[in-house]
Amino acid sequence: GGLASEGRGLNTSRRPHRSSAAMSRAIVTIMPLWRRHWAFHCKEAATVAAPSTSLLGRFGRNLWDRSMEQWRALKEAKGGVRGMVRRVAERLVDQVPPEENFLATLATTKCTHVQVRYPTTLSAKLVRRRLRLLARAARWHRRWSLVWGIATPVLFPLVLTPLSNIPIVYTFWRWYAHRSAANGAELLDSASLDMAPCDDLDALADRAWSTAPMAPGEAAKIGLDDTVDRKLRYLRLRGDLVANKHAE
Repeated sequence: GGLASEGRGLNTSRRPHRSSAAMSRAIVTIMPLWRRHWAFHCKEAATVAAPSTSLLGRFGRNLWDRSMEQWRALKEAKGGVRGMVRRVAERLVDQVPPEENFLATLATTKCTHVQVRYPTTLSAKLVRRRLRLLARAARWHRRWSLVWGIATPVLFPLVLTPLSNIPIVYTFWRWYAHRSAANGAELLDSASLDMAPCDDLDALADRAWSTAPMAPGEAAKIGLDDTVDRKLRYLRLRGDLVANKHAE
């Protein structure tokens, strides 16, 4: 039934015609996690983007590399000030909606064609509706990319000091993440979609309606353990899991 929608985009009125030779593909897997909460996973394209040759691109790359070295060292800290900074940083990362990361990942594929995998127990119409809601977030992410883009230059002087680059990297990351998510939302809105209901997702989808949320280990068999784990951390941080648990 779902394959009847093959080749259609979310917004067919604005989607330009593309030749099949020029089409690139991304694979999106959608899984009901618990109650109304869904997990979205995008398989990245197996291509490597060429390194930027612009001055801003090289500066951003060097800043990112230095900050990643600091972050890897920070993750080893267990106590003291560095341990406290690590816990704060992890909490900030967990506060980012997983859907934002999904859209940002989708943007990196630069695809024109998306295969949407979902349990056969879900209707293609419902899945399209959820994807359309994600695509509508483009304007919201554009607005916030502007806010973080304005805030980032204010912290640039920290790069010239012996202080940690974490604050400047955080603002740069939030700008880049919102910008990428906006691009991903626009891509999702214009790409051609192949709706592909999958029997192998049905067992996990049924698990989503039990009395407890799905565990990451249950999703490992289909490669969604990291996606599910991140979504669960986000929901726990917001208190949604507790609220749903007592809602029966």
